[in-house]
Amino acid sequence: MEKLEFSPGDTVYEVDKKITEAYRLISGKLGLEWKWSSWNPLILEPDTVFGLFESLLNKSSLCTVKVLEESVIESYDPETFIFAENIKDSKESLRSLGKMYENVITQRFIGIEMKPEEIMYQAFDTYIRNGNEGLAIETYSRFMMEYPQSNYVDEMLKVIQNVFMDQDTNTNLPDDATSAFELILSNIHSSNPQENLVLMKAFEKKFPEALELVQVYSLIIDEYDKLGDEYQLNHYTRKLIFFFPDTDYARNALYYLIHLQRRKGNPEWYENVIRFLITYHDDEQTAMLKKYIHIE
Repeated sequence: MEKLEFSPGDTVYEVDKKITEAYRLISGKLGLEWKWSSWNPLILEPDTVFGLFESLLNKSSLCTVKVLEESVIESYDPETFIFAENIKDSKESLRSLGKMYENVITQRFIGIEMKPEEIMYQAFDTYIRNGNEGLAIETYSRFMMEYPQSNYVDEMLKVIQNVFMDQDTNTNLPDDATSAFELILSNIHSSNPQENLVLMKAFEKKFPEALELVQVYSLIIDEYDKLGDEYQLNHYTRKLIFFFPDTDYARNALYYLIHLQRRKGNPEWYENVIRFLITYHDDEQTAMLKKYIHIE
C-alpha cells in the first residue's frame, strides 16, 4: 500500500493507460471522465475503489481520473480486494464496482443518445480490445470515409499502427531515409491500403526532411484514392504543393484531385482549377481545365 497526495487539476491516470494497481480514495473528490465525450462524468467520493477491474485484467483504462479538490489516495495490489481479509474492503470494492457499472449501463443502454461517429468508434474500440483485428480495420476504413474530420481519426490510426507493428512504427524503419523508402516499396500490398498508410505515415513522421518524402506523399495519395477518401486526398495534395510545389508529383496530384472533385460535385474543384492555372504551366492539362471554367 502507498499513500499518494494530489492537488486540484492533477491527473491520477488517463484514458488508454495500462492500470496495474487498484486505488482507494481516502479524502477529497475526483472526477472520472469516460473515453466517449457524450458520456456524463462520474464523481468519486471517499471510500470509492477504482481501477480494480482494469488492473485485474491488465487492461488499459476507458476513463481519465482527475482531481477536483485536495485528495489523498491509497494504491493497492488488486488482489487486496479480491482476497479481502475484512468485510470493509469487500463492501467498498463491490459498492464501487456496482456504482461504476450502473453508470455504464445507464449511459450505454438507457439514457444516453450517442452520436453515430461515437457508436462506430466504440465498435472499433471493442474489436481492438477483443483482438478482432479484421473487423477493427474494416471499421476504421468506413469511419475514415464517413467522418474524416473527427477527432477520433488520429487516435484510431495510432491503434492501427500498433496492431500492424506491435510497437511504435518509427522503431521498425531503418535509420536512414533511403533504406526506409526501399523498405516501403518492397512492402506495399496492393490489396491493403491501410497497412501501406501505416508505413508511409511512419516515414513522414521519422524523416520530415527526406528527399524521398515527395514520393511518399504521392504514394499516400494513391492509397487514399483506393479508399475513396477525398478529404485526405485533398490534405496530402496540399502538402505536396506546399512542400514540393515545383514537382510533377504535385502538379499531377492536383490535376487528378480536380477531376475527382468535379465528378463528385464538390465545388472546391473550381478553386483548385484557379490554383492549378496560377501555379503550373502544362499546356495539355491547362487547356483541359480552361474548358472546365469556360476560358478559351
